[in-house]
Amino acid sequence: MVGAIKHAQITSVISRTLYSVTASTMAPADIGHKVKELDQQLNEWYRGLGSVYRARPTSKFIKMHPQKTVLHCLFFYFAYHGTLCRIHNVLATPWGRPALQHTREEDYGTGIEESAAIVAEASRSLARATQQLEINASSHVW
Repeated sequence: MVGAIKHAQITSVISRTLYSVTASTMAPADIGHKVKELDQQLNEWYRGLGSVYRARPTSKFIKMHPQKTVLHCLFFYFAYHGTLCRIHNVLATPWGRPALQHTREEDYGTGIEESAAIVAEASRSLARATQQLEINASSHVW
């Protein structure tokens, strides 16, 4: 429960810092700095979870653990990788912000390519995890 609350607090900071009206006027170097800072906060949160909650949800893991643990694991796994995408999309998709379209990569403080790679890997992780899920009429809805 505490992990979910902490994640909600981090996502709130992400929204206020990177996706607010005032964020749209931030300098590219400030955006790069904030992305790096938020990425660090998210990774600290994820490392602070119990090891069972950081496990990749493979079919073996799903068969070995009780349903409650699997649901928590899935929540944290998807929350972490989805939030990584949310943080790094700001730099990986600069066309979403007109002010960023005409700036050089050096202006960001963290690389566009680095953020794009993080978004790609997090997206792959989400896609791989969904292959292990069995969806039917009795599946949980979040």
